[in-house]
Amino acid sequence: MLAFAEELRTRNAGLRVLNLGGGDVDTATPMGSMVFTIMAALGQMEYDIKRERVVDSINKRRAAGESLGGRPRTVKDSQVRNANRLVESGAPIAQAVRDLGMSRATFYRRSRELEEIALGKKPRPRLRSKPKEKPIIADDPLGISTAVIEDR
Repeated sequence: MLAFAEELRTRNAGLRVLNLGGGDVDTATPMGSMVFTIMAALGQMEYDIKRERVVDSINKRRAAGESLGGRPRTVKDSQVRNANRLVESGAPIAQAVRDLGMSRATFYRRSRELEEIALGKKPRPRLRSKPKEKPIIADDPLGISTAVIEDR
């Protein structure tokens, strides 16, 4: 939020919030800027506290050997092994995976994981691609949403 306010200042623009606790806040004025800064600091503190709790919970679950949740696997190891057998016996990969209800990408990934486990290696973690950049949209705990529309 503070970066958003700074971006507005560099463009010689202000932000006027009309529904903040019965009064309006205008970042073009010193008092409005102070209120906005305090609200942004409180929002950041709340975010940091939530993040700390989540990280602590994940670490405790890992230490206890509990599941972290997530999406359950729909393709079982036995299905991947069956697809491997079909491919080794000469069936085309596309047909083998289609018959067993999985994609080729899933087949290749899960086959590699099973092979690494069989060799005693720890499977590589799945990497997630970076999300595409989005326009700056800021939400704070009070439900105020703001957006920056780029000049074109």
